[in-house]
Amino acid sequence: MTKRQKNDLTKFDISDHAKEEIIRKDIPLTLVEKILHAPAFKILEIIMKITYDPALDVLRILFSQAPINESDEEKPGIILDYDTGGNVVGLEILDASKRMENPRAIEYAVVG
Repeated sequence: MTKRQKNDLTKFDISDHAKEEIIRKDIPLTLVEKILHAPAFKILEIIMKITYDPALDVLRILFSQAPINESDEEKPGIILDYDTGGNVVGLEILDASKRMENPRAIEYAVVG
């Protein structure tokens, strides 16, 4: 990958780690651009967001950008967020490090 191509990576809204992997694996910029503009990638970018706050030990998954109308603690430490239509738009797990092996690790797969 040329110096110019490395500089071209700055136009993509991706992490520094992703940029380093693209350079290390010498992935063509045209392929990177196709992946980042693929419809499935955009849907995930808009709909789902996962955050973990180690200071509070809270894992939060947002399924939608819809405003939260109501929240219910379905089981102790598991909070579901609902929009005005009653749809689940978020999930919050309190004391996440005690409830799962590693709340900092995320694996995502599309099946089918």
